[in-house]
Amino acid sequence: MPESYRWLVSQGRREDAKRVIHNVARVNDVEVPKHLLDDHTEEVPTVDGTLSVANSKVELVSHNKHENKSKKTVIDLLRTPNMRKRTFNMFFCWAVCTLVYYGLSSNSGTLGGNIFVNFIATMLIEIPSYVFSYLVLDRMGRKGTLSFVLLLGGVACFISGFIPEGYDWLVVVLSLLGKFGIAAAFAIVYIYSAEIFPTEYRSVGVGSCSMCARVGGVVAPFIASLADVYKPLPLLIFGILSIVSGCLIVFLPETVGCELPQTLQESEAFGSDQSVWYFWCFAKCQKPPTPEDHTAASDA
Repeated sequence: MPESYRWLVSQGRREDAKRVIHNVARVNDVEVPKHLLDDHTEEVPTVDGTLSVANSKVELVSHNKHENKSKKTVIDLLRTPNMRKRTFNMFFCWAVCTLVYYGLSSNSGTLGGNIFVNFIATMLIEIPSYVFSYLVLDRMGRKGTLSFVLLLGGVACFISGFIPEGYDWLVVVLSLLGKFGIAAAFAIVYIYSAEIFPTEYRSVGVGSCSMCARVGGVVAPFIASLADVYKPLPLLIFGILSIVSGCLIVFLPETVGCELPQTLQESEAFGSDQSVWYFWCFAKCQKPPTPEDHTAASDA
């Protein structure tokens, strides 16, 4: 596999990055855009008001010798206020996704009806959830889709906790809807996390999120076992946690159609001017990549 072009640029390995770009162009039988390889410092505004990749890579190369000497850790992601909020938000989201995902799988045996049919259905429901994610991820955006599926799964689980006895089929249906939402969230959160964190801290950020997710995986069987105390209790806990996480995701910036941040400085400013911007873009059913549209949105 070729190395990431963005990562090579962030490490100052510009010649290696150019070779990757040329290989990509050759395989796809396209011409390399000149602006990808030019060494200039022209400031091109992006969706969120930060500088474009062309300008950012020059800054990265110029400071590379000093910055890369220090080891990058998750502590660096917690030093600035915006990145700190986003990092903890993603930590919680990953933990919830893992807890609810494995918790619903473990809880399938207590739903009533045939335990084998319930378990098989709980597994098969993931297929349409991934298809749904694929179809809407670029249309609704990362943030919108992730928040929607978390709220969908959470509300379904929460409501199923109040279904009276004798309606086991309805509990099973709502639980499957909850698994649909959380399985889709589990797929989306990988993509969204990789785009939220800057290039130079992407592996650190995603790895730390994955570590927090294991906490949810450890707790999941214990939450599912609470059905012995009160049968609807696991579903109520899963529903509440999913709803809370879905609401918190709203406070994160959208990444679809944006120039992704490469440094912590860019990440700190990333998404600071998206509220009016994205409201206008989605109202016009457009993607948000051009500075001209940004000016029109501000005027509107």
